[in-house]
Amino acid sequence: MRIIRYQNPAGKVFYGAEKSLGGTFRLEGDIFSEYHMTNERAQIAKLLAPVAPAAILCIGLNYKRHAAESKLPEPQYPVLFVKGEIPNPNGLRIRTILNGETVQDWNTNDMIFDVPSLIEFLSGSTTLLPGTVILTGTPLGVGMANKPPRWLKPGDSVTIEIENIGTLTNPVALETP
Repeated sequence: MRIIRYQNPAGKVFYGAEKSLGGTFRLEGDIFSEYHMTNERAQIAKLLAPVAPAAILCIGLNYKRHAAESKLPEPQYPVLFVKGEIPNPNGLRIRTILNGETVQDWNTNDMIFDVPSLIEFLSGSTTLLPGTVILTGTPLGVGMANKPPRWLKPGDSVTIEIENIGTLTNPVALETP
Protein backbone atom coordinates (compact mmCIF):
# COMPACT_ATOMS: atom_id res chain seq x y z
CA MET A 1 0.00 0.00 0.00
CA ARG A 2 1.28 3.44 -0.94
CA ILE A 3 0.07 6.55 0.88
CA ILE A 4 -0.50 9.71 -1.17
CA ARG A 5 -1.63 13.26 -0.40
CA TYR A 6 -4.07 14.87 -2.82
CA GLN A 7 -6.48 17.72 -3.42
CA ASN A 8 -10.05 16.89 -4.40
CA PRO A 9 -12.06 18.88 -7.00
CA ALA A 10 -13.42 21.14 -4.21
CA GLY A 11 -9.87 22.07 -3.15
CA LYS A 12 -9.81 20.08 0.11
CA VAL A 13 -6.63 18.14 0.96
CA PHE A 14 -6.74 14.48 1.99
CA TYR A 15 -4.49 11.47 2.33
CA GLY A 16 -5.27 8.36 0.38
CA ALA A 17 -4.07 4.78 0.17
CA GLU A 18 -3.37 3.27 -3.22
CA LYS A 19 -4.29 -0.38 -3.32
CA SER A 20 -2.41 -2.39 -5.92
CA LEU A 21 -5.53 -3.50 -7.80
CA GLY A 22 -8.41 -1.64 -6.25
CA GLY A 23 -7.79 2.07 -6.80
CA THR A 24 -7.19 4.79 -4.21
CA PHE A 25 -9.27 5.26 -1.07
CA ARG A 26 -9.45 8.21 1.31
CA LEU A 27 -7.72 7.84 4.69
CA GLU A 28 -9.01 9.23 7.98
CA GLY A 29 -6.97 9.92 11.10
CA ASP A 30 -3.32 10.83 11.64
CA ILE A 31 -1.02 9.19 9.08
CA PHE A 32 1.86 9.49 11.57
CA SER A 33 0.11 7.44 14.25
CA GLU A 34 -3.36 5.94 13.81
CA TYR A 35 -5.41 6.06 10.64
CA HIS A 36 -7.82 3.86 8.75
CA MET A 37 -8.89 3.46 5.15
CA THR A 38 -12.43 4.47 4.33
CA ASN A 39 -14.61 2.87 1.65
CA GLU A 40 -14.71 6.23 -0.15
CA ARG A 41 -12.77 6.33 -3.42
CA ALA A 42 -10.37 9.25 -3.60
CA GLN A 43 -11.42 12.02 -5.99
CA ILE A 44 -7.98 13.21 -7.05
CA ALA A 45 -7.88 16.57 -8.82
CA LYS A 46 -4.19 17.14 -8.04
CA LEU A 47 -1.45 15.03 -6.46
CA LEU A 48 0.45 16.88 -3.75
CA ALA A 49 3.79 16.39 -2.01
CA PRO A 50 3.58 13.30 0.24
CA VAL A 51 3.63 15.39 3.42
CA ALA A 52 3.11 19.00 4.39
CA PRO A 53 6.32 19.28 6.40
CA ALA A 54 6.18 20.64 9.94
CA ALA A 55 9.73 21.87 9.28
CA ILE A 56 12.36 21.52 6.59
CA LEU A 57 15.87 21.21 7.97
CA CYS A 58 18.78 21.23 5.55
CA ILE A 59 22.27 19.91 6.22
CA GLY A 60 24.99 21.39 4.09
CA LEU A 61 28.34 19.88 3.17
CA ASN A 62 27.43 16.41 4.41
CA TYR A 63 28.94 14.23 1.65
CA LYS A 64 32.70 13.54 1.72
CA ARG A 65 33.23 13.54 -2.04
CA HIS A 66 31.15 16.73 -2.45
CA ALA A 67 33.27 18.45 0.22
CA ALA A 68 36.38 17.33 -1.68
CA GLU A 69 35.09 18.55 -5.08
CA SER A 70 34.19 21.89 -3.44
CA LYS A 71 37.69 22.04 -1.89
CA LEU A 72 36.17 22.57 1.56
CA PRO A 73 37.15 20.84 4.82
CA GLU A 74 34.74 18.32 6.34
CA PRO A 75 32.79 20.03 9.15
CA GLN A 76 33.20 18.87 12.76
CA TYR A 77 29.44 19.20 13.44
CA PRO A 78 26.41 19.07 11.16
CA VAL A 79 25.95 22.32 9.35
CA LEU A 80 22.37 23.17 10.01
CA PHE A 81 19.11 19.59 10.25
CA VAL A 82 12.75 6.89 14.84
CA LYS A 83 13.17 4.43 12.88
CA GLY A 84 11.09 4.29 9.74
CA GLU A 85 10.30 1.76 7.01
CA ILE A 86 13.90 1.96 5.70
CA PRO A 87 16.16 -0.23 7.85
CA ASN A 88 19.43 1.40 6.74
CA PRO A 89 19.09 4.99 5.50
CA ASN A 90 22.88 5.10 5.21
CA GLY A 91 23.10 2.60 2.36
CA LEU A 92 20.79 3.99 -0.33
CA ARG A 93 21.64 4.78 -3.94
CA ILE A 94 20.87 8.41 -4.77
CA ARG A 95 20.79 9.71 -8.35
CA THR A 96 20.10 13.01 -10.08
CA ILE A 97 19.06 12.91 -13.72
CA LEU A 98 19.16 16.15 -15.72
CA ASN A 99 17.28 16.03 -19.03
CA GLY A 100 17.71 12.25 -19.17
CA GLU A 101 21.45 12.34 -18.32
CA THR A 102 22.65 10.98 -14.97
CA VAL A 103 24.74 13.73 -13.35
CA GLN A 104 24.91 12.37 -9.81
CA ASP A 105 25.03 8.68 -8.90
CA TRP A 106 26.30 7.97 -5.41
CA ASN A 107 25.29 6.43 -2.09
CA THR A 108 24.17 7.78 1.28
CA ASN A 109 26.98 5.76 2.89
CA ASP A 110 29.25 8.68 1.91
CA MET A 111 27.57 11.06 4.37
CA ILE A 112 29.87 12.58 6.96
CA PHE A 113 27.08 12.50 9.58
CA ASP A 114 24.72 9.51 9.33
CA VAL A 115 20.96 9.84 9.73
CA PRO A 116 20.81 8.82 13.44
CA SER A 117 23.59 11.35 14.25
CA LEU A 118 21.69 14.11 12.44
CA ILE A 119 18.48 13.30 14.29
CA GLU A 120 20.32 13.25 17.62
CA PHE A 121 22.06 16.56 16.86
CA LEU A 122 18.91 18.33 15.70
CA SER A 123 16.69 17.03 18.47
CA GLY A 124 19.17 18.43 21.01
CA SER A 125 18.01 21.96 20.17
CA THR A 126 14.54 21.55 18.65
CA THR A 127 11.57 19.23 18.79
CA LEU A 128 11.32 17.17 15.61
CA LEU A 129 7.60 16.89 14.91
CA PRO A 130 6.06 14.18 12.72
CA GLY A 131 6.36 15.28 9.12
CA THR A 132 9.66 17.11 9.62
CA VAL A 133 11.80 16.81 6.49
CA ILE A 134 15.56 16.54 6.93
CA LEU A 135 17.55 17.25 3.77
CA THR A 136 20.95 15.61 4.21
CA GLY A 137 23.05 17.53 1.69
CA THR A 138 24.21 16.71 -1.81
CA PRO A 139 26.50 13.97 -3.08
CA LEU A 140 29.37 14.31 -5.53
CA GLY A 141 28.54 15.75 -8.94
CA VAL A 142 27.17 19.27 -8.50
CA GLY A 143 27.05 21.51 -11.58
CA MET A 144 29.32 24.22 -10.18
CA ALA A 145 32.16 21.67 -9.91
CA ASN A 146 32.05 20.92 -13.65
CA LYS A 147 34.58 22.53 -15.98
CA PRO A 148 32.95 24.74 -17.20
CA PRO A 149 30.26 24.98 -14.49
CA ARG A 150 26.84 23.64 -15.47
CA TRP A 151 23.78 25.58 -14.25
CA LEU A 152 20.09 24.74 -14.49
CA LYS A 153 18.13 26.67 -17.10
CA PRO A 154 14.45 27.08 -18.02
CA GLY A 155 13.17 24.01 -19.81
CA ASP A 156 15.42 21.59 -17.92
CA SER A 157 13.89 18.62 -16.13
CA VAL A 158 15.50 17.37 -12.91
CA THR A 159 14.73 13.93 -11.50
CA ILE A 160 15.92 12.75 -8.09
CA GLU A 161 15.81 9.03 -7.32
CA ILE A 162 16.49 7.59 -3.87
CA GLU A 163 16.49 3.82 -3.55
CA ASN A 164 13.51 2.47 -1.55
CA ILE A 165 12.01 5.97 -1.28
CA GLY A 166 10.97 7.00 -4.76
CA THR A 167 11.42 9.43 -7.62
CA LEU A 168 10.64 13.13 -7.84
CA THR A 169 10.79 15.05 -11.14
CA ASN A 170 10.62 18.84 -11.32
CA PRO A 171 10.67 21.15 -14.35
CA VAL A 172 12.89 24.23 -14.29
CA ALA A 173 11.08 27.46 -15.20
CA LEU A 174 11.67 31.17 -14.92
CA GLU A 175 10.13 32.72 -11.84
CA THR A 176 7.21 34.92 -12.77
CA PRO A 177 6.43 38.06 -10.78
